[in-house]
Amino acid sequence: LLFHLERRLGGSKLLLVGTYRAEDVAHGHETGRHPLEALVNEFQRDSALVPIDLNLADGRKFVDAFLDVQPTRLGSAFREKIYHFTEGHPLFMIELLHSLQERGSLQRDPDGRWIEGPHLDWRCWPPRVEAVIAERFERLPEAVRELLEVASVAGDEFIAEVVADVLGVDERRVLRWLNGSLSQQDGLVRPHRLQRLGQRQLSHYRFRHHLFQSYLYQGLSEMARAQLHERVGAALETLYAGSDEWMSALSTTLAWHFEMAGMADKAVDYLEKAGNRAVELSAYEDAIV
Repeated sequence: LLFHLERRLGGSKLLLVGTYRAEDVAHGHETGRHPLEALVNEFQRDSALVPIDLNLADGRKFVDAFLDVQPTRLGSAFREKIYHFTEGHPLFMIELLHSLQERGSLQRDPDGRWIEGPHLDWRCWPPRVEAVIAERFERLPEAVRELLEVASVAGDEFIAEVVADVLGVDERRVLRWLNGSLSQQDGLVRPHRLQRLGQRQLSHYRFRHHLFQSYLYQGLSEMARAQLHERVGAALETLYAGSDEWMSALSTTLAWHFEMAGMADKAVDYLEKAGNRAVELSAYEDAIV
């Protein structure tokens, strides 16, 4: 029907708007190639199709625009907070807002406008949001999910070569997964930056949404987290061992990994280094912390 309409409506004063999830199309159909893929490619050869990638939209503006059409008295602090948690993802933001209203974290004032309640709890995520995130990961092969679990221990930003070291697999294999299906089809990660370390080039990636990282990390058992923190910390130590400057810059990160691994002596050592570095940078409050 879409193909027929596109061919027949050329020159007419009619706008046809459709949305689809690129990752769903990239995954294909149970019988093979997704039928929409060929249609989109055909349309793109024509001037009739104007694609708009909503992943590139400004999420902060969406937060303001959505709240501005609601009867609310929610100020800038609340808007910044909900943007921090959702990054402006429309589904996540709307579901979280409804959940806060249902739980009484947001309440109506005498004029019927939404205001912050006395106990604003951000920790409980709506079931629909958790289900959407779970669905994204459940269809992944076990080896790929294990890769992302290791990455989640490193944080929102992670280094592909560190993940490969922890898993004991070839770096090229990890990079193929990250540059291929995980970024192009599944939309779970994105390339962030390249770093030159001596003769090596390190590949930094980020989770496309911090909730993806949080979901994976929270899904690990306490024992698994501790083991992975130790291995990630050791991999970072080995990788940056030849650079005092980088070891100093990473001291806070290394302290956190070894603290989470239950290795107090190593954590204290790196925290002391981090404090001394903060003093050198005149960041005295950070040094005290």
